[in-house]
Amino acid sequence: MGGALHFMAMACASSGRSPGIVIGHMNAPFVSVYQWSDGFGAKYADPATTPTSTVLSVAHSPTKNVIALGHSDSPCISAYDWSNGLGAKYADPATPPSYYSSSVTFSPTGDVLAVAHSYFPNVSAYAWASGFGVKFANPSVIPGGGGQSVAFSHAGDALAVGHGFSPNISVYRWNNGFGTRYASPGTLPSSAQAVAFSPSDSTIAVAEGSSGALISVYEWNDGFGTRFADPAVMPISLAQAVTFSPAGDALLVGHYVNPISSPYVCAYHWNNGFGTKYADPAILPIGTTNAVGFSSSGNAIAIGSSQSPYINAYPWSGGFGVRYADPAPSIPGPVQSLSFF
Repeated sequence: MGGALHFMAMACASSGRSPGIVIGHMNAPFVSVYQWSDGFGAKYADPATTPTSTVLSVAHSPTKNVIALGHSDSPCISAYDWSNGLGAKYADPATPPSYYSSSVTFSPTGDVLAVAHSYFPNVSAYAWASGFGVKFANPSVIPGGGGQSVAFSHAGDALAVGHGFSPNISVYRWNNGFGTRYASPGTLPSSAQAVAFSPSDSTIAVAEGSSGALISVYEWNDGFGTRFADPAVMPISLAQAVTFSPAGDALLVGHYVNPISSPYVCAYHWNNGFGTKYADPAILPIGTTNAVGFSSSGNAIAIGSSQSPYINAYPWSGGFGVRYADPAPSIPGPVQSLSFF
């Protein structure tokens, strides 16, 4: 849920693939994919072999010819060929993740698929070349507690894992396998429900899904640096999702529902620190925001939430625009994950 998202419209255009948005949700078929062109277009046909349970996380390969889905029941991860539609399902990995794959991500070169999951070893990484390859050896220092989120740096030389026990975030050097674990930040997050590197890899943001600072953002320079000061206007409740705009000039945070937690999403100017909070959208999402994402061009935002209509999308041009019409057919259950492609 949540996690870092990478969008490559140029790759889609050059490959002849139409832009779209993939949405993981509760209730069958558990994944829905729509065309996207300044709003929701037609829904693509469901895959012949649907995921077995709620899709908690989604990721596209950099070339956009594969879509990976993390879900809650065995085999906990599924991958499909993508070419203007969900094609054949790839064979499951020989050693699948343990129960509840909360977050999946491809490396920037597309040759590794990493998964954060609930049981030991809490994170798994697989070689990827037209299907699941060998599972890389576990890191020498296993993340403490169930894996909640995972993100590669844009350079592909670091892999961040959010997990359930202190220090709550572990970042490993990556060079065709798990390397040494970086020292923990000086001020630990209370949890790491979602993590995201900025496009320049100079910053790492952590959405805290438990009590604490709610959102922590750190300098990153081959290791954790100073924690940035909190924004002047904090999210009202526990942060569940976080992502940077493709230009790196905005930070979007989704948060949890409680009796006073509206507007469920906060967007901030970002320039080496939190700037002012953008005005809330005129029509707010409803319920816990579990997933957020920018389109590849940065001109649209999608917000996945726990209450109907489950998905809200807005134009983005230095702030929220008029909400797009709902997709048709509608999403059949609470949204847990999403990605533009």
